[in-house]
Amino acid sequence: TGETDLYVRTFEASLFGANGDTAYFSFTTIIVGAATPTAQLRIYFGGTNVYDSTAKVFAAGDLVKLKGEIIRVSATVVRVSVEAQLNTGVGITRVAYTEVTALTLSNTNIFKLTGESAGAGSNNNDIVAKMGFIRFEEVSQ
Repeated sequence: TGETDLYVRTFEASLFGANGDTAYFSFTTIIVGAATPTAQLRIYFGGTNVYDSTAKVFAAGDLVKLKGEIIRVSATVVRVSVEAQLNTGVGITRVAYTEVTALTLSNTNIFKLTGESAGAGSNNNDIVAKMGFIRFEEVSQ
């Protein structure tokens, strides 16, 4: 219960060193709790919420896959897009786009996926991260 970090990556200082540098990510989570509490997934970059599934009631065993990319636009701006795929028809946010400004990309920046289960019947470990990756590609020189 409460918002819990499922995956965390600290991007090294100056990793996004040139416009067009891109990080790709994909995470798969499973909702293992009962169908009474709500579950919510969020993604943050540099302290800014860039994806929020909204709190919804899932069935036990529902899978959620979140994938997307982060691309540097300038020394202080990245654009983030996120796509959600589900194995059921739960009405969560399917696609999100955010431009994150006022960053200092010459410093480290935190990227993380969080999960939260709330309401009657919620328990720790209602949302479990099953697999994921983050791949970084520098723009061609």
